[in-house]
Amino acid sequence: MKTVLFDQVEPIRLDLFLAKKLGYTRSFTAKLIKKKYIKINHQIVDKAALKLHYNDLIEFLEIDNNKKNNFVIRVIYQDDNVLVIDKPYGLLVHAKDKFDQEFTLENWLNDKFPDLNYQRAGIVHRLDRLTSGVMVVGLNQESIDSLKKQFSLRQIEKTYYAVVDGLFDDDKILIDLQIKRSLKFPNKFVVDINGKASQTFLTVKKMNVVNQISLVELKPKTGRTHQLRVHLSYIKHPIVGDPLYNKKINSTKRMMLHAYSIKINLLDGQSKIFKSKLPSEFNEYLK
Repeated sequence: MKTVLFDQVEPIRLDLFLAKKLGYTRSFTAKLIKKKYIKINHQIVDKAALKLHYNDLIEFLEIDNNKKNNFVIRVIYQDDNVLVIDKPYGLLVHAKDKFDQEFTLENWLNDKFPDLNYQRAGIVHRLDRLTSGVMVVGLNQESIDSLKKQFSLRQIEKTYYAVVDGLFDDDKILIDLQIKRSLKFPNKFVVDINGKASQTFLTVKKMNVVNQISLVELKPKTGRTHQLRVHLSYIKHPIVGDPLYNKKINSTKRMMLHAYSIKINLLDGQSKIFKSKLPSEFNEYLK
């Protein structure tokens, strides 16, 4: 936290003073106040219109531009147009807000490519924090536009692996269920007839009868937020270690969902498949 003493005689609104002091817009400063990041005389305040008076002590969060990276991010492939990386479990792709102090994939890209001045550092899709695996990044505007178009037209093929609860009667299943954001819990999604069309192709790869768990291959036809997690939970085979959609307490230390491969078209017309090896935790847990 950084402190500053208000030494003006005339009272002034808190949001106006901070906007001038920090160089942000008043709307962004108002968000900062609403999130309770500001203290006046050691007391948290949440009203932007609050008036500052002479000798008020203001404490505010200072952005740390040198966020600590505790992750090893492996480069799978790189050329002049595209970067393919192996995102580790636990790494956030984008910051929650401007004042979030957590290191993200976007921070790593900005550090690695300081001249990559594109929106979201060229990231054209994302994986949940709790999902590991292959991700593709555009390194110039032409490549970014091409990748976005391929995602929009559903030309990109993605394959995931997951360890899920329960055993299956059928080796192959098409999960075709609409999903939408939950009104009751905004951080979750639910199956709903009024939701967006969502399709997932599931193939059973291995079953552990003793522990009543299965390894499945998942090929999403659509790319809805939390699609795989919601679909699997709805058919009573939630992903092991999923804190949102699996009520069962498992011994695993992570959510067992991994983006195994992605197939894209490069700018030169070549179609390529990039893969990320299944994490060792998957095989260990299946034993």
